Amino acid sequence: MIFPKTNRFIYLKNPLDEVISQLRFPPILSIEKDTPYEFQEKIRAYFPEFEELEEIQFPVQAQNIDEVPSALLDLARQTRKKKNFAFLSENRRWKINLSRDFISISTLEYSRWEDFLGKFSHAVENLLEIYNPPYYSRIGLRYRNKIDRSSLNLHDVRWEFLLKEQVLGFLGYEDFEKRTDEFQSTTVLDLHEINSKVRIHTELIDGKNGEKVFMIDNDFFTNEKTNTDQALIKLNAFHKHTGPLFRMCFTEKLHEALEPKEL
Repeated sequence: MIFPKTNRFIYLKNPLDEVISQLRFPPILSIEKDTPYEFQEKIRAYFPEFEELEEIQFPVQAQNIDEVPSALLDLARQTRKKKNFAFLSENRRWKINLSRDFISISTLEYSRWEDFLGKFSHAVENLLEIYNPPYYSRIGLRYRNKIDRSSLNLHDVRWEFLLKEQVLGFLGYEDFEKRTDEFQSTTVLDLHEINSKVRIHTELIDGKNGEKVFMIDNDFFTNEKTNTDQALIKLNAFHKHTGPLFRMCFTEKLHEALEPKEL
């Protein structure tokens, strides 16, 4: 493993903002042909709420705002609408999305991997039973964390004492932190051990009361053709790397402030 091994923890002051997993497959037109009644019945116990959305896809984009008026009619003729069916939990903090070329799950209240994977695997099993996609063209697992110093009673602590210098870059200098209006960094690593990649994106974003929050967005993915019976194996392989990668981003001081509980 490229990332240092670490014990597995849950944090009582969980910095996770959202966790998302998506499986993409070749378009299945029958998903759009009719509202997916049968699929809903299979998952309705966990996801009773429903929304039908339409994504407008523009095959051509105007390069200059001055082009818009004259190009608008032609662009409208080329516009294609793509249906996106959303199935939500009662509190609307869990969501399954189904379209003709992907299924995904997202949550705003992630606690444990087993719970997350269990809900997704149930939906995926029903996707396979009803629609039988031939394979997956992309598999992804994404963890978006937000480090909010105020919520951790660390509002007077500089970032350099909370995050590793490799993560901070120039933001690690005291004088630079005070003067920094924007910061972001993106790195894509090749995880050849599991035939995948991870996109690591860090950014300073606006939080409450005008304070800055540090976001760590780790997106594990593979664009290799994958048999449908291997998808959950791939997601488990991703998950084994998520904790060690996240933990290597920050210091022991932040680790303790998040109130870790070892599993």
